[in-house]
Amino acid sequence: TYPQEAIKLQPVLSQMQDVFKEFYLNKYSGRCLAFRNQLGTCVIKAEFAEDGGSSGKPRVKKHELSVSVFQGVVLLLFNETDSMPFTEIATHTGMGEIELKRTLQSLACGKKETRVLRKEPAGREVSDDDVFHVNTKFASKKYRVKINQIQLKETVSFRRLVSHCTRLHTRAWF
Repeated sequence: TYPQEAIKLQPVLSQMQDVFKEFYLNKYSGRCLAFRNQLGTCVIKAEFAEDGGSSGKPRVKKHELSVSVFQGVVLLLFNETDSMPFTEIATHTGMGEIELKRTLQSLACGKKETRVLRKEPAGREVSDDDVFHVNTKFASKKYRVKINQIQLKETVSFRRLVSHCTRLHTRAWF
């Protein structure tokens, strides 16, 4: 079993999960279905305005963003507004602080070609005082853009525990 991470899904995502759950349980009676949002992925179709160059008319550039469900929940908040402070994002998503910071870091501080959000003040770390904006200068040569989630940093105590368990397992095996 995998621990359930708390998150508030937007109504559109909840409806999609409900429709699929109904379909699945009708097709396979007697089974149980549980969604683990921290493990899921989704594809979001996005449109970004691009400078029109010599014509002067702004063009719309379409992309499919392949993201985790957590990243998708955050991105959908920006359908309503162009900017939002960290505290407001935390309230709307209901995500834990560490998970939310990691998610926002992947959307605003990752590789240049995957930064669909930008943060103020600029920097690699996310703090409670940061404000996030839609990156109007986002550009990618690819139609489908995969945005990877930032990996959690291993702590020294975690590495010691893994090393200890591995040694015990190896001794038990021999």
